[in-house]
Amino acid sequence: MVEKISKQQAYINAVMAKLPDVKEKKAYKIKKGETLWSVAKRNLNKKKATNNEINNRMLLIAKMNNLKTVEKMNNLKVNQSIYLPSAEVQPAANKNTKKTVVSKVQNNSVQKQAKAVNVRTNAEKSSLDVLNSLKNDKTVKVEKVHIYGDTNCYHVTNSEKTKYGFINQNNMLTSFNTNGNKIDDIYVEDSKKNLNPFGYDYKIDKNGMIKENQYPFKVKGQLSKQENVQLRTELQKAMQKAK
Repeated sequence: MVEKISKQQAYINAVMAKLPDVKEKKAYKIKKGETLWSVAKRNLNKKKATNNEINNRMLLIAKMNNLKTVEKMNNLKVNQSIYLPSAEVQPAANKNTKKTVVSKVQNNSVQKQAKAVNVRTNAEKSSLDVLNSLKNDKTVKVEKVHIYGDTNCYHVTNSEKTKYGFINQNNMLTSFNTNGNKIDDIYVEDSKKNLNPFGYDYKIDKNGMIKENQYPFKVKGQLSKQENVQLRTELQKAMQKAK
């Protein structure tokens, strides 16, 4: 019998599976009033850390301490001992990566040149793959999640055949935040390779600008106005069905 898990747990499992093993760690005791979120935020030691960065650090700490469910993460006790990263955690370097020379051309110029020869970046292709799935994949499901205090987040999943031949019915397709009744930031994975082991690879802002979802947040593409509207319209339709 296959054990059924929630979409929220599937998301946590997917992110944790990509997190690195931490070798340099230090012991820490939970103080009164602290949560795993507040501990992770302090451990990041970054003044303007985004919610996504704090969330990733929290899941990294959870993985280090075998806190692999929301219940375990939310039930820390005062004076409970846990381990925290004692050094900055960086994604493992790819030894096969070749050095490339990047010309000092403004992003807008690069985008105009790319469009002139009809070349799309991986970030743009990956975003359009999500749009295509939303329009044509009948297995797409949307669920509003209440995770770590964020009440404006939705996860979108679909069914996907794994390399082992099994069907994963909770494959994470994309996630998005809302601002009132409007779609705000949208998060997608690179369809060809895993770039960010801590979470989604790209973030699409309200203007269709696609940036890496990790510091230094480099611009990796731009959806056309029509593509951006279509993507948000399809997410809006799916969101309405989830309510």
